[in-house]
Amino acid sequence: MKKTLLTILLALCSATAHAGTTKVNMGASLIDAQDLTSNINIEHIHEKDRVRQEYEFEHLYQHVTGKVGKNDFYGLAKANYALDKKNYVLGVVKYEYDHFLRNQHNAVAAVGYGHKILRTDVLRVSNELSAGVMRTDTDTKPVLRNSLWVRYDDKRYVFINKMLVEYTDFAYVRNQTELGYKVTNKVTFGLRHVYTRNTERKSNVTLFNLGLTL
Repeated sequence: MKKTLLTILLALCSATAHAGTTKVNMGASLIDAQDLTSNINIEHIHEKDRVRQEYEFEHLYQHVTGKVGKNDFYGLAKANYALDKKNYVLGVVKYEYDHFLRNQHNAVAAVGYGHKILRTDVLRVSNELSAGVMRTDTDTKPVLRNSLWVRYDDKRYVFINKMLVEYTDFAYVRNQTELGYKVTNKVTFGLRHVYTRNTERKSNVTLFNLGLTL
């Protein structure tokens, strides 16, 4: 299942790679001069008329004193269709892999509704509610999802927070935060924090981050 879903996500990204905006984030931190955490995140956005397509891939690796502490993959493909200036419908496919969980593979497919809560020259806030199906190594179950997205972006600074909560027989949480300083229009340097929580463990990873807009 892992290979199939990754193939689908990569194919979707390739289909729109000729247009839109691509951002690459590379992060790393060193703990006690020996424990290394590294991260690469690639986002591609393509907009045309009423349709907005978003693709994201992330790999997080953590080495903790002689062993692998984390080896996670995250992939997402999402399409929005605007109903008017503030409302849209959406379809989303998400895949996650965590080597250290009992259920290593987690895939979600959902459809839903999004609302642009706030739009100014520098601040954007949106919320999305969707419902669908979650597939793990052991079962398939219905899922209800809520995603809140905040972005502040001026001439010098950018702040992004994406919070996702998925409800099945448990609550899964993923919160991704970025704070950056724009060195140029194409280069950003700052901090990136990724928090996840599921039935088996919590994870907090903070990294120094270099962002490149292609």
